[in-house]
Amino acid sequence: MTASEISSIVVTVGVCQLIIDLISNYVVYQNGPYKRSIQTMERFKTKLSKAEADLEKSQKKHQKKFDRAQADYSASCAEVARRHFLPNLLSSVFFVILLRILGTEHKGKVSLF
Repeated sequence: MTASEISSIVVTVGVCQLIIDLISNYVVYQNGPYKRSIQTMERFKTKLSKAEADLEKSQKKHQKKFDRAQADYSASCAEVARRHFLPNLLSSVFFVILLRILGTEHKGKVSLF
């Protein structure tokens, strides 16, 4: 493979990644439900840190509050992760297809120099 072929592959992958990132940013990450999920997660993180501070003061008295805050925070983290799943899955599928296309196009052209 020559340097121009390698740079062609690099540019193709870079442009595709840029396009995918821009589309997912516009469609998913700038959307209202995603922003609300992030705000909810931040709110539960604050509650968890307060409950953790209370738990250090009195173990028996604040254990239930801490457990509930931890469960809420875990659920909100799972919701944010769920929203990240589809764009990541679609980009992975796209790059597997691109790998197959570029592999077929450059099959048998491996050369060190």
